Amino acid sequence: MYLLSILCVIAITMVNVWMVGGGILQLFDVISFLYLLLIFIPLLIAGGLFKDFNNAFRLGAGKRKAVSLMELKRAKEAVSLAVKIILAEAGFCGALQGSILFFNAESFVTLRASLGVTLITFFYALGMVLFLLPLQARINIKMQEFISERE
Repeated sequence: MYLLSILCVIAITMVNVWMVGGGILQLFDVISFLYLLLIFIPLLIAGGLFKDFNNAFRLGAGKRKAVSLMELKRAKEAVSLAVKIILAEAGFCGALQGSILFFNAESFVTLRASLGVTLITFFYALGMVLFLLPLQARINIKMQEFISERE
C-alpha cells in the first residue's frame, strides 16, 4: 500500500506536467536534489537520529516487528525531525536562491528561468515530505498496536 501511494503521487505529477504543457525533463534538476540531501543528512546525523531514521523504514515500510516501545518512539521522532528538516531547508534554499536570483536578474527572461529552478527545490522538498508522511502514520499505528498488545 505504501508503494501504491508513492506511485499515485508520481502519476499525478506526470498528469499535471502533461496538462500544463511542459516536458517531464523540466522537473529534473540534480543540483537542487543534491543540495537538499547534502543539508538533510548532516542535520539528521547531528540530531543523533540517522540510525533511527533508517530503522523507521524497516519498521514502517517493512514487516519487521519492533522490539521495544523506545525503538518505535525513536523512529517516530526521527521521521518527525526529517519532515521538519526538509521543510526548513526548502525555505532556506528557496530564500537563498531567490535572493541571489533577484540580485543578479538582468531581464524577465532570465528571471523566469531562474525562478523555475528555485521552485524545483520546493517541489523536491514537498515530494520528500509526501513520501515520509505515510511512513510517519504507519509508525504511529505500530506504536498504538504495540501498546495495546502489552496491556
